[in-house]
Amino acid sequence: MSDLPVPGTVRLIDAGGDLSVKHGDKADIVLIPQPSSDPDDPLNWSWRRKTHNRAWQVMWTFIGVAITCALAPAYPMIEDETSIPMANITTGVGLMYLFLGWGNVIVQPWAMYCGRRQVLLASLLATSLTVLWSAYVKSSGEWYANRILMGIANAPVETLVEILVTDLSFTHERGGYMSAYTWTLFNGAFLAPIASGYIAKNMGWQWIQWIGTIIGLVTTVIMFFSFEETMFFRKTGPVEFLQAGSKDIEEPGKSAESKDTTPPEVDIATGEIAPSSKWHRYLRTLRLWGFRAPDQPPFSLKLSLLPFGLLRYPVIWFAGILIGSILAWFNVLNTTTAENFGSEPYNFTTNQTGLTYLANVIGSTIGCFLGGSLSDIVAEFLARRNKGIKEPEHRLWLGIIPLLLHPAGFLLYGIGAAQKLHWVALVFGIGFISATLPMGSLIALNYVIDCYKEAASEAIVAVILIRNTMGFVITYAISPMISNMGLQNAFILVGCLGAAIWGTCFVAIWAGKAWRVSSVRSYWNIVEVHNLQAH
Repeated sequence: MSDLPVPGTVRLIDAGGDLSVKHGDKADIVLIPQPSSDPDDPLNWSWRRKTHNRAWQVMWTFIGVAITCALAPAYPMIEDETSIPMANITTGVGLMYLFLGWGNVIVQPWAMYCGRRQVLLASLLATSLTVLWSAYVKSSGEWYANRILMGIANAPVETLVEILVTDLSFTHERGGYMSAYTWTLFNGAFLAPIASGYIAKNMGWQWIQWIGTIIGLVTTVIMFFSFEETMFFRKTGPVEFLQAGSKDIEEPGKSAESKDTTPPEVDIATGEIAPSSKWHRYLRTLRLWGFRAPDQPPFSLKLSLLPFGLLRYPVIWFAGILIGSILAWFNVLNTTTAENFGSEPYNFTTNQTGLTYLANVIGSTIGCFLGGSLSDIVAEFLARRNKGIKEPEHRLWLGIIPLLLHPAGFLLYGIGAAQKLHWVALVFGIGFISATLPMGSLIALNYVIDCYKEAASEAIVAVILIRNTMGFVITYAISPMISNMGLQNAFILVGCLGAAIWGTCFVAIWAGKAWRVSSVRSYWNIVEVHNLQAH
């Protein structure tokens, strides 16, 4: 086992310039993964080309989430007009989140095998049509069916964009770019209700869905002509040499100076010289298939089942439970906000309730910086103190912030609502809670990707399966829990549970490397058997 590297432990800092590898803007930062010499490698794209692609990733995420979650302020109106009980509406939301996770068992292998672009386009199209259908639901059964299909259609928003971020980013910068995705993931859900509250009040709740459908379909068409495929098949780099501090990782007999760093542009699917005409090159980017490399392994049913195999690793369970609790707390907020602010003594209108989501936006924006860019800074700082070696657990030290904010927020929000405190107290509680939500997602996802980069896609699916199953169970239990325990006691319980889960970050800091060491042989066997090199 000693000849196999520990997954996730890498040489990030080359302070002495000993490694003959490609470095980042800072001369001593090692680029992980190492970009190839192929100009079509997304890691080699220009800043402008990457930024264009990232902008569409953010736009796709925002639109997909916004049109899915915009109905939240109108739940009481739906109950009044359709006679669907609020408990059933809440259950339907829970089913949607359940299938937002489990749908990826089908969708994610499709994206990894055929390409990201066709999956993103198909997902937004299907989501838009499902949103249209939801404007016409009349019964609990229809509502359940609609929410289940909504979850399956929009499932890529939970797992695929993380892979798109890794397609274009190096390890030392991934946290910052992941925070942009996470910001849109949460704020699509937080900002949409602000607008939809006004729409529901002035035009009727069905117009929320009709407008959402139009936006979704228009975005799908624009993305077809604007979003470029990022799938690229790369050979896994010799990470064990990076860990050992080798002075040369070039191929035997070939020096770094002798390598041709400006090869001709070739098509990664056929190996042919790419057309020089910009128009021809643009037309080729519109393809929905043909991006697979000749030596890329064929699709296997075993690959679809691989996320279940990764559930043997403690790292997956730690991240899954952490991010699963985040979804649960998000659902607690999402399903209680309208009811709390719409009842005595607040009696907020639908559009006033929508405005309370500004607290979510402010809180989550702060949380995205803390869990994203700041985690990159902390990880680099600790790697420098660790003789250039970066451990995935370095990011987990930021868990101290939500460990304090989570219970404070839920106690302020829950006790405030139960004791009929001024609405400002509730809004501050929501802001504290919202700051912890993206931090949980960013810390958990970046930790898993850092640990098991070669199997990142499958590992993320495994984490999301745990997360969304937890989210469904807790969402389903929210209404009965509040009814039986009372609003105040229920939120005290949620605050204590959240603090306990955030405390596991420090368990992972202490035991995380031992978990990864125990997975060395089985993990690298999985990488070899499944040829997990598509990035």
